[in-house]
Amino acid sequence: MTDQHSEDLSYIKAAAELRLRFDSWKIDQEFKNNGGKIFYAVDTDIVIMFSSPSRTSKYSAVFPGDDKQTREILTWALGRFIFFQLTDSLLIIPPHHLELENVLMVIARNALKEIGSIAPAIDKIERYLKQYQSTDKTDKMDDLISMFNDNSLDILLFAFGGGKGPTAELSRITTLLRDERILHSERHME
Repeated sequence: MTDQHSEDLSYIKAAAELRLRFDSWKIDQEFKNNGGKIFYAVDTDIVIMFSSPSRTSKYSAVFPGDDKQTREILTWALGRFIFFQLTDSLLIIPPHHLELENVLMVIARNALKEIGSIAPAIDKIERYLKQYQSTDKTDKMDDLISMFNDNSLDILLFAFGGGKGPTAELSRITTLLRDERILHSERHME
């Protein structure tokens, strides 16, 4: 058997396994189409998957050899599907609500630390821009771009809820809570 043949078989096997995983979802859809109501519960790991797709891309490892960026994109899309398209609000069942509260507190604490690093990043960006403005701009754009390669821009992206990091995670979880995409099961059943 050639390496290519073996690789092809591993992709076919992965696709078949993925197809089998959809069987329970198809049963759920049939039940709903016949008037049934389904209440989905979500585990803290799935909330973390949504809030930090780059840290939890293992959930979207579909095919052998998928690169990290592909898995991160698939994890992001899976999280969006679960929380915004699969059903109405998802339920958190005790004691997972306590675990989620702990995770949220850690993320919030880390976000505060990250936000504290924004002011120095803005100062650094202003210095770079002033330095760039004071030079002959011909062929200097590459120099300006290279100055930003130390992640200064990433810190600003985090501050506005994008990208990776605690501030982005906190923003995503806050969206889930604010939009009532996650509900405590005991309060929901009242």
